[in-house]
Amino acid sequence: MTPPLLSVAGLGVRLGPVALTRDITFDIASGERVGLIGESGCGKSITGLALLGLLPSGARREGRALFDGRDLPARDEAAWRRIRGRDIAMVFQEPMTALDPVFTVGEQIVETLRSHQRLSRRAAREQAVEMLDKVGIPAPMQRFSAYPHELSGGMRQRALIAIALCCAPRLLIADEPTTALDVTVQAQILDLLFDLAERNGTALLFISHDLGVVADLCTRILTMYAGEIVEDAPTEALLRRPRHPYSAGLMHAMPRLAPRKSRLAAIPGRVPQPGAMPQGCRFAPRCDFRTTACALPPPLAPARGHKARCARQGEIVLSGAI
Repeated sequence: MTPPLLSVAGLGVRLGPVALTRDITFDIASGERVGLIGESGCGKSITGLALLGLLPSGARREGRALFDGRDLPARDEAAWRRIRGRDIAMVFQEPMTALDPVFTVGEQIVETLRSHQRLSRRAAREQAVEMLDKVGIPAPMQRFSAYPHELSGGMRQRALIAIALCCAPRLLIADEPTTALDVTVQAQILDLLFDLAERNGTALLFISHDLGVVADLCTRILTMYAGEIVEDAPTEALLRRPRHPYSAGLMHAMPRLAPRKSRLAAIPGRVPQPGAMPQGCRFAPRCDFRTTACALPPPLAPARGHKARCARQGEIVLSGAI
């Protein structure tokens, strides 16, 4: 079998004595589109930052992350400068904070290109304009000289994607790239990511709280709760029969066409704070199907083609949880 492009084993992030995430384990194959879902505060974004060596000051990464069979460095900034943009790139959630406001969009693409490729400024400029055109920005020659504040939200997000993809990375991490966009622009961005992944064979880790968006784009879904992966399954299989009650709860909570005055389903309670995790199964205090077995921390174990971190191995869902 072909080895995975990215292999993560026991990945965790600590801030002092507090574990923000723990035991994150998954693989991504070349060209695969994987979604990472969960409520706000579950640890999705910090996992993406850990994979790209962008953890905040004081945070420390644990575990292993292999990219194409090589260890991703934990702290070596010189090594990371060679990897970021060329091998692994990231599209951040808010382009206005990710883009530098004092440089034009074109200058930021040119800087990325020249950091990783031996190009003249003229050749880099030509490639930058071509990249702006590829991501669907109208009048790319004019937009090359535009500052971020002169572009609409959708065009800023496209510009950020152009920067991320200009060196043809093998893995793209997209952290909620469509959250602040209207539905029309959101659909265009998703189509763009799909087309670029298909055309270039780029692997995609798509981080989102929107299960519908992930289901439309990704071939596999990782569900994250309270800093842990609680389910790992092919998209269609997870949508048909989730094996973890948290995944089922997220599906219940999706808006649906329903008679007027019907209540929107919700998961009771909230995600626990990193320093106050419950003993045993972290989801047990919010789970309607908890048993005495939930007093022990469950492993992420195989369950009929899935991997699920649940003592009941999916019987909850099969008995009518969704």
